[in-house]
Amino acid sequence: MTQMGLYSKFPAEEAMLTDFKRYLINTLQVPNCQQEVDNVSRMLRYIQPSGDEVSLDFLLKSTETKDYLTQLRRADMVPATILNYINNMIRFVQYLKTHLNLAAADPDFYRKCQAYLDLLAFIRKPVAKSHSKVTCKTRYERFQEGEKSLQECQAVLRKAKKDMLSVYGRLLEGDHVASEEKTMFRYFCEAILILGHFQRPGAVEGVTTAEWEARKNSGGKAVHKTKK
Repeated sequence: MTQMGLYSKFPAEEAMLTDFKRYLINTLQVPNCQQEVDNVSRMLRYIQPSGDEVSLDFLLKSTETKDYLTQLRRADMVPATILNYINNMIRFVQYLKTHLNLAAADPDFYRKCQAYLDLLAFIRKPVAKSHSKVTCKTRYERFQEGEKSLQECQAVLRKAKKDMLSVYGRLLEGDHVASEEKTMFRYFCEAILILGHFQRPGAVEGVTTAEWEARKNSGGKAVHKTKK
């Protein structure tokens, strides 16, 4: 995605995206929403490759919107991921339509929003169908092969623990640690969050160091909130 120019985003402090994030957290009660905001930001950045502020002109750029989703498929993104991008953008435009009072400045604003939502809904149908087929296939394979237990899934943590504690100790002591070892240690930490604390992969991708350091313990599980 990086090589194809699909991973670039608007600055984190961009006003419209910041307001959208605040809306997700405060109004919709979605604390771990950074991944959703990032998906919208990436899609908008592709549609609007220049400037530091989101322009509502993206509502008229149907060709660029369809091209971004086509590029996601070419980047081997699974239907579930592409569906997330579409759903996230739908919620963003719905937010704009209901919370931005621009009717006086642009009488066609609501029409543009609805037309863009109709476009996304049209694009969404074949993607949702593909996702449904993949899901059914996965469920069938799991039924045939049997679901792995939590104990089996956490085996990787038990196997790697000794080596990773050694790396962690050398990091604390300031000793030399090879870049490959640092990468593996980062993967181990991510595995702990997903397999040990039952965080969703998307939430782990979006969480910041500050958010993790401010985590709280709830029933033996780590709970963190995305910054407002």
